[in-house]
Amino acid sequence: PPLLMGAFFTWHYKFMQKSSQILLRLVLPALILIIWYVLNRNEVYPEIMLPAPQDVFFALWELSINGDIFYHIWNSFQRFLIGYVIGVGLAVPTGLAIGWFRALDKYTEVTITFLRQLPGIAWIPLALLWFGIGNTSSYFIVGMNAFFSPLINSIAGVKDVDKNLVDAARNLGVKQNSWFMFKEVIFPSAVPHIMTGMRIALTYAWGGIVAAEMLAASNGLGWMIEANRRFHFPERVVLAMVLIGLCGFLIDDLLRRIEKYLNRWRAGISE
Repeated sequence: PPLLMGAFFTWHYKFMQKSSQILLRLVLPALILIIWYVLNRNEVYPEIMLPAPQDVFFALWELSINGDIFYHIWNSFQRFLIGYVIGVGLAVPTGLAIGWFRALDKYTEVTITFLRQLPGIAWIPLALLWFGIGNTSSYFIVGMNAFFSPLINSIAGVKDVDKNLVDAARNLGVKQNSWFMFKEVIFPSAVPHIMTGMRIALTYAWGGIVAAEMLAASNGLGWMIEANRRFHFPERVVLAMVLIGLCGFLIDDLLRRIEKYLNRWRAGISE
């Protein structure tokens, strides 16, 4: 019994601690919701400009019942996923190669610096001219939005590898520019930079798919915003915005967990 009581109190303490952290994180969203309700209740803004929170909830219920909301979320997600994988899949190997081979860095620095100054939305007109209205243009826009952050961070990750780790590997007989050095020392050390770039790219890519769907799609959350704006359904516009933020949050949380898993070896070093 003493052992069971000790286990119970330990579990209870951890549960209360975790619950308090969750409640603290919900304070600001609750405050925003209250302010929103008060503004709507006192008609500070017309209904067409600021729908009531309950109207947004009813819109969610209605679109969930008929399945429309899941249809739009799925279409946005698959466009995002394909474009994001293409963009990141090209950016990370390119960045690692540029960071590893310093000559490539010199030849590509000016071009990369120039191109990354162009906002992703600036590619939309060209995407429509090249690929027309459809999924291909959306993949291209998302890919461009997702490309440069992982590229720059991958380059920085290779350049910022701890020299002590490299020296330790060399003392053990590993050659400076060997594949083993890259695989066992350089790449693992660059992973935190790469994951940071991927999380930054997620924000740009998710925003890119919304912009692309507003102009070049017939479904999706971005299309939902634009279509309901035209037909004066502000509660559905706000609902789409809330869903965009929620989906982005969940995807970012997944990447954060993957990053933590890939960096578990660092915790062992620090301990």
